[in-house]
Amino acid sequence: NEWIGIQSTMLQALSTALSNICPKMIQIPATPQLAHDVASNMLKHEDIVVRECAACCIGTALELLPDEFSLATVDRIVLPQRQRRSVAMELSIHSTGSCQSAGSFQTLNSGEISAVPSSSGTVKLIRSSDTGSKNKKDSKIHRENLKLLKIDALHIRHGRVLAYFHILTSSKGEFISNNEGIFHEALLLIQEMMLNDEAIVREAACLAMGSILGICSDVASTLKEVRHTLLKCMRTTEKATVHIALARGLMVATQMKPHIFISMLGTPVLEGALILCHQSAPNVQKMFHAFLWLALGIGDKDSAHYGLSEYMALAEGENGKIMMSLVTKTLAKIESVHDSLWSSTVDHTRDVLSAFV
Repeated sequence: NEWIGIQSTMLQALSTALSNICPKMIQIPATPQLAHDVASNMLKHEDIVVRECAACCIGTALELLPDEFSLATVDRIVLPQRQRRSVAMELSIHSTGSCQSAGSFQTLNSGEISAVPSSSGTVKLIRSSDTGSKNKKDSKIHRENLKLLKIDALHIRHGRVLAYFHILTSSKGEFISNNEGIFHEALLLIQEMMLNDEAIVREAACLAMGSILGICSDVASTLKEVRHTLLKCMRTTEKATVHIALARGLMVATQMKPHIFISMLGTPVLEGALILCHQSAPNVQKMFHAFLWLALGIGDKDSAHYGLSEYMALAEGENGKIMMSLVTKTLAKIESVHDSLWSSTVDHTRDVLSAFV
């Protein structure tokens, strides 16, 4: 379809322009917010390429906007729309004032969130209802989100996840992860998406989970919470496209946090990857070869084989010997893994695989 091609090309050009332009040459926040709003509308498009380009454009636009706007984006675009719980986040008076004076941050000032000055000289953004028991509230929120997800069309679910990946892998990812309430709510949502009936949603969610693991502040707690879901997606009965997306997500996590899986909690993930290196289609095997190459630090000259030696100390049974055999026969022959991992489509798999000798 020619019009779809025009739309996707427009979004790609917009994203590229925002990535390369000098901030002094455009009006901030007006220009990036306009791009953000256009891309947000296109995120619901029925064509997958348009959704992918829109998600990328959102992440790029947020790079030029204040941190608080990224949180509002997750709240309005990634999470299902419902009656929100109270979430307070600290904002400097300067940043809040700049948002209001620019008159452009409609999402922050649309009724659900109100600014309340505090005695410490900062401003808190408070949602409309007060929190009661946190655990009960969180459980209720999750149940509400699941009900709303079932109503969502496939392309809307897919768009939510694509956007979250690009937000977390932008420079705003750390700010999102520091807001525990929304970050954990989104984590639960992505976990559900990883087990969705539609393979295309599972693929996007597996990639997004990699960015969650890569940006989270409490690695042990997060890995413990999501490990079971990761292992479910590693079942040999899962579709090859989902396995490839999961491998890419795990590689993203490893590049963001080296040696993240070198621990007692991470060992089952490494061993799940080891199984798929032997019991899956050739293209899946190569992707998990790449993941293990990164996870074990095989190509890291500064700490060569640190990950491997640590894994060997943690491995049980014959797994250590099997891993060592894989390293000597296959992983040691890999020269590099390309940076095309950071795109949220699997169309770039050939670029990743071309890194193998």
